[in-house]
Amino acid sequence: MNPIVPRTVRAGKQVNLYSLGDGVLGYAIRKGKEVYIPVVNATTPGNGDVGRWLDALATKCVLVGVINNRLKGMLVRRQWEVTFEKSGPGDVVDTWRWRNKK
Repeated sequence: MNPIVPRTVRAGKQVNLYSLGDGVLGYAIRKGKEVYIPVVNATTPGNGDVGRWLDALATKCVLVGVINNRLKGMLVRRQWEVTFEKSGPGDVVDTWRWRNKK
């Protein structure tokens, strides 16, 4: 199975959420060679769709600004690594990347 790379929209453009994968809504933007994903929502919370989607994501996908503790736990269990990047004057955002994808 090929890794999932969600379609992207232009940064700064107002968008409606769209399908990132089976049972997963959100949006993604391209930043250099990576795909930043700032919003992830399950269409049916708790049924495993987000976990399966995370497992299938390409290594160039980066989750950004994760505020949901359930999603943070899923990322930690899957060995995603969090770092912090400047996003503007005085602003820092968390970025989650695959550490060692199996």
